[in-house]
Amino acid sequence: MPQSRALYPCTASLARERSRTPARRFFQTERREMAAAASISPVHIALLRFVVQLICSWCFCTWRFLMVSVLDASKFFEALGRRVRSLRERKHYTQEDMISFGFSARHWQQIEKGRPITMKTLLRITVALDVPLSKLVHGLPRPVMVEE
Repeated sequence: MPQSRALYPCTASLARERSRTPARRFFQTERREMAAAASISPVHIALLRFVVQLICSWCFCTWRFLMVSVLDASKFFEALGRRVRSLRERKHYTQEDMISFGFSARHWQQIEKGRPITMKTLLRITVALDVPLSKLVHGLPRPVMVEE
């Protein structure tokens, strides 16, 4: 059995070294059987992965998840910007008129362009355009999780 040269047990070189040994296959099988016997839920597995990541970050090791998901809300904000613009034009307001509601002209342009906004800004828009929040966001595309 090769000696461990790594200072920290979770370094990439040690992981590669372990993956070549027959013992690695044994431990993977044993781990699967233990998980099945203990009926570990996916939530517990995710929590365990997080704890391992945290511990590895403390010992200056790198950790990469197999799948990283992020929220993509670009279509939502683009559609929201188009809807805000149409509602503003329906009320016969110009972008400069929105300054009287506390928005800067540049900020309002970014809102209509589809830049992400905060919930507070969304509520300010509903007050300025005198529309309920439900009407403003009804039918807009939902944000989706994408894997990188």
